[in-house]
Amino acid sequence: MSESLGVEVSKTMIDSWTAESREGINRFPACYLPAFCHVVESIEPLRVLADLVGSVVVQGEDALHMELSKVEAEKQRLSEKGKAIKTILQGMRK
Repeated sequence: MSESLGVEVSKTMIDSWTAESREGINRFPACYLPAFCHVVESIEPLRVLADLVGSVVVQGEDALHMELSKVEAEKQRLSEKGKAIKTILQGMRK
């Protein structure tokens, strides 16, 4: 973690942040979380935090499927809006 963050992060520091006996006293800095997830090769800590605020973490192919669904929904919305405008324009011509 120290290497990717550019600051010294020792085992003692991590132990201090995560010790049950120190709950509420020392907290793991959220800005270190991406580096931590990279080092431990898991996004589970992000999932835990997201769950606390009623959200989810989505990655890889699932994230692309979600984005595609949003694009398709927006295309449908714009198509319906276009049809409504055409209907209004046709009514104005009469």
